[in-house]
Amino acid sequence: MAIICHFLFATADARFACPEIKLGVYPPVLAAVGDRRLGGLVCERLLLTGGELDAATGERLGLLTARFAAGEDPEEAILAWYRDTLEPLSAFALRQGTRAARVASGFLDALDRGLAASERQYVDEVLASHDGNEGVEAFLEKRPPRWTDA
Repeated sequence: MAIICHFLFATADARFACPEIKLGVYPPVLAAVGDRRLGGLVCERLLLTGGELDAATGERLGLLTARFAAGEDPEEAILAWYRDTLEPLSAFALRQGTRAARVASGFLDALDRGLAASERQYVDEVLASHDGNEGVEAFLEKRPPRWTDA
């Protein structure tokens, strides 16, 4: 869900991942809008491998609003950022600007269409498959999965 946030903050040691593929399923939200937020190559790598991004990479990709140093109080740092950056602004103008930007960029359409299609595929095909259930069962039973769907 971090992929659709307006602002994302992390500590220096944070890691971001979508490991669902390792359970025989995939992350529908990343599939729907990841290419618009992270770029197609990064999105597909995360989606298809279950790989992860460290906070420095997330910051370089523009995913993070800010990355906090080790030992820095994240809550205080976020509050300070908010007080300096957003608090002085009109909440109405922020809502309108957000909506205008997301409509103009096609993000909302991509989210609506892409997520609906991705979730439909997830429910109709992935959850109905042996592998879609096997991965979760194997994880819960702490054993390696036995994949059978091709």
